[in-house]
Amino acid sequence: MLPASETARDGWRYKCAFQGQYSIGRPERVQMIYASEELPKTEVLFHDGEEDGLKLEFRLTYRGSLHSAQSQSRVAEKHRIRKHFHRQLANLWEKEPILKRQLTDWFVPWKSYAERFAVTPQCFTVGITPEYMLVSQDYAGARHYSDMIADNYSRCKFRFIPLVRRKNDFTCDLDILFMRRGSPGDLIVSGDIDNRVKTLIDGLRVPRECAEVDGIPDQDEDPFFCLLEDDSLITSLKITTDRLLTPIADDEGKSAVELIVHVTVIDPSALLGKSGLS
Repeated sequence: MLPASETARDGWRYKCAFQGQYSIGRPERVQMIYASEELPKTEVLFHDGEEDGLKLEFRLTYRGSLHSAQSQSRVAEKHRIRKHFHRQLANLWEKEPILKRQLTDWFVPWKSYAERFAVTPQCFTVGITPEYMLVSQDYAGARHYSDMIADNYSRCKFRFIPLVRRKNDFTCDLDILFMRRGSPGDLIVSGDIDNRVKTLIDGLRVPRECAEVDGIPDQDEDPFFCLLEDDSLITSLKITTDRLLTPIADDEGKSAVELIVHVTVIDPSALLGKSGLS
């Protein structure tokens, strides 16, 4: 384990904080940190940026097959994973107050600086964003903020709503507990973890093109919630691998995993403080 006090090594700074280890240093450099030679094994793959600003933290779970991204085309599997996380993220948006407001409150664009302060009687006087103004439902042109986001990420018959969007200057840290079948030696030596994590991350982001989508939206998938607009918005990735010890199901293959993904969204106050529509 790393010492609790800050330590310098090869131009990097390390310290223990919050729920685990993280590193701060050159953004392009990859540094592997092993918490122990024994299982479970922890790898801090990269970190870019200071830990500051407000945070929104939650956990996503997944149990099922997870193959390497370098094997055959995994479009169907990635989209199945995307659909799995959509249900959990939809629940988050409905329960988290700062997100729920975007589903239930009404907004309109304001066209000039003067309009921002010359609020008509039917408008509320709070909740003004840089490009959108919180209004009453009967205000002309009023829409839910979430619908405006979904319209901007409409593609391939889906209307996506990514939580972490570039326009909001969000960043996202992922701390993944990766449990799978295998002996302790296999867990350390096997080189497919990185590729399987790539499959997972592809399932956490909005598809870039229709070739990454499988089928059409189900009834409860409009809008369709994703974690990320793009995987480049992940600034820290930590993976802890361990053995999956639950009884093997009859339909379970060798690719079965159980994942707990601890998500930290940096500066969620920007959700209603900056435009999220580009």
